[in-house]
Amino acid sequence: MEFLNNIYKSIYSPTFYREILQKPFSYSMKNFWLFILILALLGSIFLSFGAISNFKNIVDNFVPEIINFYPQDLQITIKSGEVETNVQEPYFINIPKEVKDDIKNQEMTGIENFLVINTKEEFNLERFQSYKTFALLTKNSLISYKDNGINIQVIDKNINFIINKDVINNFYQKIKPFSRFIYPAIPVLIYLGVLFIMSSKLIYLFFGALAIWILASIKGLKIKYWKAYQLSLHLIVPIILIESIAFVFKIDIWIPFLPTAILVIFASLNINKNNIEKNQ
Repeated sequence: MEFLNNIYKSIYSPTFYREILQKPFSYSMKNFWLFILILALLGSIFLSFGAISNFKNIVDNFVPEIINFYPQDLQITIKSGEVETNVQEPYFINIPKEVKDDIKNQEMTGIENFLVINTKEEFNLERFQSYKTFALLTKNSLISYKDNGINIQVIDKNINFIINKDVINNFYQKIKPFSRFIYPAIPVLIYLGVLFIMSSKLIYLFFGALAIWILASIKGLKIKYWKAYQLSLHLIVPIILIESIAFVFKIDIWIPFLPTAILVIFASLNINKNNIEKNQ
């Protein structure tokens, strides 16, 4: 099959790249799009199994656990941006031990409570820290740790609602049946996302082709910029394959300008003066 043969030759074949110079630009563009369409399909199949499983676990297990975690006796009323409760304050919502054991975030070190509610007193930093809580809900704001600092989010005065365990559970029971429509959408969304990431290489190649054109000039080769771009459509294939394999095996090989360096190396191996001049 010509397509698979082109992928193989894109790694190393001076003859193949010499022949590319004789072909129209559309040939290389079609080859590139066919490659990323197939790779995006394979990627979406690979990623969808985990994504669907994780989504199912969230819907069936994680959300019910969160609902159970919400105190049975707590009702929070927000009217015109001001908070009221039906419990004695300050009210502490502890972090369950099983959740605390899974937390590996420095911001959560020493934290014992997920939320403390105190609408009777103004915010005070020392008091907030003494609560050993991740977040504090006051009369008109929500304070929490963020990026090694403290974030204060003032509640909008247009917000009005009542929240308690029954409200949360009823809302969950209403939306849960619709989750079945999301499952078939997950592979499609992943496919489109992978395809978008892959197609963005076309933008990168405006720079990559320039690097190839400069390399050709240094080697004394006469090649036009758009021919360099056409060659880069094939030279980028092994780079995308390397990145895909690294992603699958969770290998972090990020180094600044590494893709460009590899692109130039492949170009240097596959393109030489004799190959070019035979086609001018």
